[in-house]
Amino acid sequence: MIVTARNLQMPVTLELQKTNRRIPVAHISSCELLTGSVSAQLTDAGILTDMINLRYANELNMKARTLVESTLCDNMNRMIASQINTKLRHFPLLLNIFEVLKYLDNVKQRYSRNTFEQPSDIRWQRSLPGQTYSTATDESSVFHRNLTQIFDFNKLKNINLYLDIIDTSSSTSDYIIGLDGKADLIDSSHAIPNTFISSNAPLNFPQNIRPKMLDVILSDSVLNDLLHQLWRGGAFVVKIDKRFPEFGHILKTSCSLDEVCISDSIPEVGENFPDQYLTITTSLIKSPIAVIKPHHIVLTLEGVSLFLVENNGKEVGQIPFIATILLELKMVENNSKVKLSLSVPKLEIKESVSFLGLKAEYLTSLKNGAVNVIQKFVNEKLSKGVDFQPFTSHLAQEFGVYYPVITLLDDGQILFQSDLDIQKLYYSPHFFN
Repeated sequence: MIVTARNLQMPVTLELQKTNRRIPVAHISSCELLTGSVSAQLTDAGILTDMINLRYANELNMKARTLVESTLCDNMNRMIASQINTKLRHFPLLLNIFEVLKYLDNVKQRYSRNTFEQPSDIRWQRSLPGQTYSTATDESSVFHRNLTQIFDFNKLKNINLYLDIIDTSSSTSDYIIGLDGKADLIDSSHAIPNTFISSNAPLNFPQNIRPKMLDVILSDSVLNDLLHQLWRGGAFVVKIDKRFPEFGHILKTSCSLDEVCISDSIPEVGENFPDQYLTITTSLIKSPIAVIKPHHIVLTLEGVSLFLVENNGKEVGQIPFIATILLELKMVENNSKVKLSLSVPKLEIKESVSFLGLKAEYLTSLKNGAVNVIQKFVNEKLSKGVDFQPFTSHLAQEFGVYYPVITLLDDGQILFQSDLDIQKLYYSPHFFN
């Protein structure tokens, strides 16, 4: 028997669900032959061949159509099981924040080692006679060293970002997958309660964007959830001492006439603790709150700064505060680098201050000096911007993700867009293997 099929149209509905172990599984919920021509003819039946083909033509065609439909649907099911579900079986249920940062750092280090092998991708700055320029690597290493002195990155080991699939939907041009995105602290004792309430407002892609092959939208609740878990884990404790010369005039209690120190604005410090260095330990008493706006992120912090004498640990005072920090972001150089700048438009000292018996208004000069130092310190470190070239190159080479763009949206959302080579992504050794 010869079966001939032409111009077949076969809609297939694919569903993505989870097993009881939260592993995503794809399966076909509907599969049918909608249109097309399927015909069957009997051969080599002797004198009965023509008679059977004429007598039972409709029955043969119907049986052939059913056979073609079942064969194609069965093959589709086997293909889904062998080619897609084997990948989904390795879909990560969570990401450890520390491991992600370590992976990104390794990517950056490999890129730095390979730059001399790719001279066409590197732009060197030509120096004039008598001029010297510090390299970007030196600047980055200094900034990294300062960060590790201020921030304990080991605190990130206790924070996971969960990637449970919560819903899926599709249209004629899109396939949408919703992920949980909840951050949580690894705390088997549950000694620290999780008081953060995530927003359950549904996410919708903006109508005024130009869609790309891959569009990812993040709610500000993901960022705030992560900040909350960092706060729960004690990550927002910053200690400033004389290792940071930028803060020297705030930390010295006594100075000569041609120097600047904290006693210039608060003489009581020098009178009670002459010729000393102070340490300032700042911790947050509430979880930070981030609000995403176009081109900048607004952070609201509430904490307390503890001033101690460095050599004996004697307490000088405590200054509780509420601060608003503005972090501006601007993508430059074909979106391969982001320029960052920080400003502190508001810093309020609370009336419960306990600092040598002084009232909050008497500490205004100290407050203004601290704001200026913080802004100058951070902006000098960020003046060269953050180079994403190592990561964009890695995404393109290993995953087929090209021309990524990050945009801050009006409604408190972060939009990530890129072109995507599906074939390269699927066969990448790093893709769910």
